Amino acid sequence: MERGDRHSPLHRARSLTRGRGARQGFSSFFGEVSTEAHTRGLYRVVSLRYLQDSAATHARSPRERITTSPGAAPPKTHPGVTHTMTTFANPDALLESVGAELGTTDWMTVEQERIQLFADATGDHQWIHIDRDKAKAESPYGDTIAHGFLTLSLCAPFLAELLHVERCSMGINYGLNKVRFPSPVKVGSRVRCHGTLASADEVKNGVQVVARLTVEVEGLDKPACVAEWVCRYLR
Repeated sequence: MERGDRHSPLHRARSLTRGRGARQGFSSFFGEVSTEAHTRGLYRVVSLRYLQDSAATHARSPRERITTSPGAAPPKTHPGVTHTMTTFANPDALLESVGAELGTTDWMTVEQERIQLFADATGDHQWIHIDRDKAKAESPYGDTIAHGFLTLSLCAPFLAELLHVERCSMGINYGLNKVRFPSPVKVGSRVRCHGTLASADEVKNGVQVVARLTVEVEGLDKPACVAEWVCRYLR
């Protein structure tokens, strides 16, 4: 393996310890890593971890399903539940997997605090979202409901939970083909997402995919959100 190979484990490990992307790189390996840790120590740990991961990657097929190991830290967004993730060895592997089922995420509870924070972030303070007393008295839903765009925004952590592409320099949100909100999400409801790889096409420096995502509400027949999300995974 050449020393200057940008795909080599040592090159990747060095890149994780330098520049603006360092913290993001460390988090992708270890969840949360203190930025106060010594760079040299992190470089040694990352190098060893990446060498192990790289060997494991070459030993398996381009696309396989992996499950969180027993005893490993649970997903930050959905604590306490083990879920299944679909992992692709590289962006090109996506081209061979059109139509693949990506699986289903863990349940997430949509609390009023999350709805309020979204209202504050977007400036959408309509009473059907934030005034529980009025919503219980006047809303046809009987309580506050999440913003439709809040439900849509949850597709970001949901897709990250469903799909992982290795040897990818970055992922880009390229937009949406279609979005519908068939059912409201009442405060306190639990939601989860099912995903399918609807298409994959070669683009400059990477692969563009359309992920068909369905966000369901526990106990309801109609989904809360159906979206076709266009993403690009660059080499």
